[in-house]
Parts: sequence; C-alpha cells; structure tokens
Amino acid sequence: MDSIRVALPSGGWWEIKPQPTWADRKKLAKLGTGADPLMAVDAMLVGYTCAWSFSEAVTQDTMDGRENRDVEAVLTRMLKEYQFADIAADSKKA
Repeated sequence: MDSIRVALPSGGWWEIKPQPTWADRKKLAKLGTGADPLMAVDAMLVGYTCAWSFSEAVTQDTMDGRENRDVEAVLTRMLKEYQFADIAADSKKA
C-alpha cells in the first residue's frame, strides 16, 4: 500500500495511509459516537500513520510530544484525503 507524505512545518515529514482500511474503520466505529472526540483523533493519528521522520516509534506517547502545527498539518491532509462522513456513519451503526 502506498502512503501519502505530508511535509511538516517543522521541516520533517509524516506518512499516512492513503485511505483507512476496513479494520481501521471498525476500530473507530467501536469507539462510538459518545466517545471523547480527542480519543478518536488520537486513535486515528496512531492507526493511520505509516512512518515519520522522527527517531521515536509511532505511539500515543511520542505523538503527544509533536508540535501542534505538525499535527494540524497531518489532520488537515487527512480531512482532505479521507471521507470522514462515511466513517461517522459507521460509528452510528456500531
């Protein structure tokens, strides 16, 4: 599977999946509509990241240490690439 490389304001890069897999969508749907929205965003960021230019492994803890502007750049690209309305519909079915 190819990935999408996002150039970060800090000078690094962050690669994301080109589209969520069915398993990815099910994981988000299991969080349900009543879940903390930040929990869903965190799960999405960790789960949809293929690689990044930082030396640490991709985990929730290391992601929390990233600069806001880098995370915002990745989320902006995800919004452009992914069909979140479909994912939201899946979570209502769960």
